[in-house]
Amino acid sequence: HRCLHSFPTRRSSDLGISKQSSKSIYVTATTNCYEKCDLVTAEVNLQRLEGSTWAYVTTRSKTGKNVGSVTVSDTITVKSGYYYRVVTVHSATKNGTREVGSTSSHSLYIG
Repeated sequence: HRCLHSFPTRRSSDLGISKQSSKSIYVTATTNCYEKCDLVTAEVNLQRLEGSTWAYVTTRSKTGKNVGSVTVSDTITVKSGYYYRVVTVHSATKNGTREVGSTSSHSLYIG
């Protein structure tokens, strides 16, 4: 029996990252479940392309108890002149069983 209902797809409306200005990015992630779960977590990890390597920048996360959905979002100040992406992690725990899924967004240039 699966708890997790859906993960973000690669449609533009679901990518979880958008440019706010030349110095800030808006990030968001939602975890949806079929039913209320004991613990539901949405985590969004911001990464910056440095050379050929994606480097960790920061993480935002939110956990809900006895809920069916959790959304985390924030506006983050970044350095201009780089490509950024988010890796979202979704988890749900019910009756001691934990499910986890992850996806990454397209890259976004901030200049």
